[in-house]
Amino acid sequence: MTAISTSNTSIQPMDANQILILQQQFQDYVNSKRELYDCILDFLEDSKSNEDLSKIIDIIQKQFINNREEFEHLLHLLNHISNNHHREENLLTKTFQIIEYYQDQIKKTFSNFEIFNIFEDNKLILLFLFEKKILQFDLNIYNAINSKIGYCHFFYPEIEEFLGEEKSKDIKNELLSIDPYIFENFDKKRHRGQNDSPLCRLIIEDSAEEFISYANMSNISLRRQIERSTFETDPFLIENQPTLIEYSAFYGSIQIFQYLMMNKVELTSSLWLYAIHSKNADLIHLLE
Repeated sequence: MTAISTSNTSIQPMDANQILILQQQFQDYVNSKRELYDCILDFLEDSKSNEDLSKIIDIIQKQFINNREEFEHLLHLLNHISNNHHREENLLTKTFQIIEYYQDQIKKTFSNFEIFNIFEDNKLILLFLFEKKILQFDLNIYNAINSKIGYCHFFYPEIEEFLGEEKSKDIKNELLSIDPYIFENFDKKRHRGQNDSPLCRLIIEDSAEEFISYANMSNISLRRQIERSTFETDPFLIENQPTLIEYSAFYGSIQIFQYLMMNKVELTSSLWLYAIHSKNADLIHLLE
């Protein structure tokens, strides 16, 4: 085999020692990332302890802090976890802790719009960034939010000053048409980030008796889809608009799930995706 020649230079094959060195470097890189990912997940999944934050910071300092690309990967990682992980108690609060610790570094490293682009599919993190002034609401971000379905409603308090009087009135009327009392506890509902309908609240809390009573009194079909909500922030639920049984599987609400199953609601293969998200071992075993 002849060496490839380009501009009088040739690419020489590596010897065995060079290959071993590269393999070791690659393995070291993988191990360092695994250590970081495991540490972050342990921290976020522990609903009580805050002790591991300093451990995470130590690892980040070694791996990312002086490397723009790696630091951006870290922020994307936090964004993906909070978007896709089962939202256990304090998971988002702990995500916010990491971001807030690095808020100065984030603002120095990335432009305002770059920060928005990293977290653009995560309404709750964006809301946190606006409140902490890590992200400044300007015309570029207004235009970006204005182009995303549902964002004008969720971020109405932030975009109101950028809207003309007519556009502001239109959005406000749209919100009021959804719910005449929508502006009562509007901010509280945004921070909760869940569908605010009474039916969804009963499913989330797995309040089976109240759910059965509410469904019977309201003559609700047990096979219906969940109505969309301004306050829903989970990308998977927004994209898929689940049925009642899928929604109960998503939140691990096994009592309501069993009630729907006993009432002959169809069990489809899509339920696996919802059940796995719930991390409810009993529900997963029931599906098996």
